[in-house]
Amino acid sequence: MIPLSKNEFFERYHLPEEYKEIIDWDQMVKIYDHFLSIKDRLTAQAEFIAKTLRSNKIIHTVRSRLKDPEHLVEKMIRKTPQRKEQKGEDFCFSVSNYQEEITDLIGVRAIHIFKEDWEQIHNFISETWNVIENTANVRAGDNTERFSELDINVDRRKSGYRSVHYLIEFSPTSKKMVAEIQVRTIFEEGYGEIDHLLRYPHGEVPKIIELNLLLLNRIVGSSDEMASFLNMLKENLVQVQTDMDSKDKENKLLREKINSLKIEKSEKESILSSISVINERKPLYLGEPLQNDFIIGHDINSFFNKTLLLGSNDNDEKLKEIYENKRRDIFNKIESSTADNFYVLSKRKTIKKNTLQWWIHSGHGYTDNIDDAGIFTKEEFKYKIKPYNYNFCFTTDIAIPIKTANELFEQSTILYSQEIVEKLESIEDKIVGDLNWDLPKIVID
Repeated sequence: MIPLSKNEFFERYHLPEEYKEIIDWDQMVKIYDHFLSIKDRLTAQAEFIAKTLRSNKIIHTVRSRLKDPEHLVEKMIRKTPQRKEQKGEDFCFSVSNYQEEITDLIGVRAIHIFKEDWEQIHNFISETWNVIENTANVRAGDNTERFSELDINVDRRKSGYRSVHYLIEFSPTSKKMVAEIQVRTIFEEGYGEIDHLLRYPHGEVPKIIELNLLLLNRIVGSSDEMASFLNMLKENLVQVQTDMDSKDKENKLLREKINSLKIEKSEKESILSSISVINERKPLYLGEPLQNDFIIGHDINSFFNKTLLLGSNDNDEKLKEIYENKRRDIFNKIESSTADNFYVLSKRKTIKKNTLQWWIHSGHGYTDNIDDAGIFTKEEFKYKIKPYNYNFCFTTDIAIPIKTANELFEQSTILYSQEIVEKLESIEDKIVGDLNWDLPKIVID
């Protein structure tokens, strides 16, 4: 029995009064009681899914839970108008249909460390269970190209919530069941928990909290990028060290062969001396530590480039190919644009200043007043809108046709916000450059 009356329940969960007339409260009570009666069985099924996921060693942590009975009732009440619209006015949640209608009675969360690990987990889930629905929750501006290639639905969340959700079908008994698996990084998990705690159950938060949540979300996105960067850096450093060890062995064998040659002693010493000089030329990161073992500011880009070049030619060629393809796409978009004049918006300055920052025509400064922004022709910015570098293949600037910008923005000075990001997304086909706003801190600075 629900420990609250109908009126008390509606008051606690801030449900619209008009919903009282369209729900069957007696059915809600029966569903509540039935759900409690099968809770132990569902818990065992949730743990079985979790145990299966734990067998994949790339997954860091797995958590499982059953939906809270009161939250189940609340969800059914909120979904009743939608279901009646979809299935007819006679529709009513009941003991016989709620397990098919509410798909997250069983919830399992798989948490991984690095963003790039997601696809391997995606393949594991797809091969293990029948996935009946797959949705990638992303922040506006995120790169969703890979999700599209894998035919995964994309849901852009204003809150910045990121997580890939899978509805899987499984048969623990003769009756098929549906469960939800959520896959996210450890940073996304932290943000998701904080966001949920502050928003639940009303979904509304004061504006000041919402703005700071978006700021936290940007920091989380940058943290994910940095973690992936460090992981790639480590892999390349390990490869470089392995190559160096291999060369040391080769040098040792070469010295032994030289020592065994029947040549003049002075000539032998000269050859050995040359080998010693070559051996002393170690890469930057295998010598003295940089600034007390920390890589500061923009040094990190050159550091990363050297590591890639010396550590893996395959990686370097792949990055070059991505870079060149992106640059070619930008040139093609410039050439095909029907606009003649553009404003140029700096994404990294916008993020830093928290207002839209426009290029001044001299190209040597920025303004937050669009009325003072420079006007550029295609030829003037053609070679300036380009990917940041091989490692970060996004643009830090975007060009917007003047007519489009004037129609889009009503004020001269505009605060950077989720609403503005969504406005820019609505004219993405006219913009030159990309709308990825998750720039790493080293790029913004």
